[in-house]
Amino acid sequence: MKSNFQYFFLDLDDTLYEYEPCNKLGIQNFISYCQANLGISEVEALSQFQSARKIINQRLHGQAASHSRLLYAKEFCEKIGIDASNHAIAMESSYWEPFLNQMKLRENALEFLRLLKRNTKKIAIVTDLTTKVQLEKLKRLEINSFIDVIITSEEAGAEKPSTSIFQLAADKLEIVKDRTVMIGDNYEKDILGAQNFGISAFWYNETEITPNSISSFSKAIELFI
Repeated sequence: MKSNFQYFFLDLDDTLYEYEPCNKLGIQNFISYCQANLGISEVEALSQFQSARKIINQRLHGQAASHSRLLYAKEFCEKIGIDASNHAIAMESSYWEPFLNQMKLRENALEFLRLLKRNTKKIAIVTDLTTKVQLEKLKRLEINSFIDVIITSEEAGAEKPSTSIFQLAADKLEIVKDRTVMIGDNYEKDILGAQNFGISAFWYNETEITPNSISSFSKAIELFI
């Protein structure tokens, strides 16, 4: 028997595509930029990147801007005594371009989205991070035409598991709670956040099988379509 869900909240990063290979490539390219343009070693560049990221994450914890690679780059420049206006924007681009080019949808994720739309389901991307970057990811993955709305933590004013981001998605899709489900890879942010908001949730997890987990998008198709 198929589910009765009509509204689907989907996480983006590490759910619809695998995040870490993209992040790793982005950092490598960021470091290469610093070596070529700032005259510092690979070891120092990586150390300064990690330090800048930690500072921004702690300063802006719980906000979308805590993930801003532009703020990481600006902090990096300030820490080593160079003018951020000359390099920070290029440093940010050096991270995001290879990241975006590396992204690939998980197997059967596209078919899952196609089938949801064919069956007139409503789809919201509910995601942390800044709006510009997340919109670009949808374009690069070529899934923007399947998505009814995208809600970012930047516009919601708080990150998952805050109920505010789920409420904004609910308002935009005009959901019925008992016909709404969240699918995401982060148990605390996606699953507990959705459950605390009062909707169903399924944990995308390829290794740990639980009654409310999904190990692949082929399983999601079997369960929801």
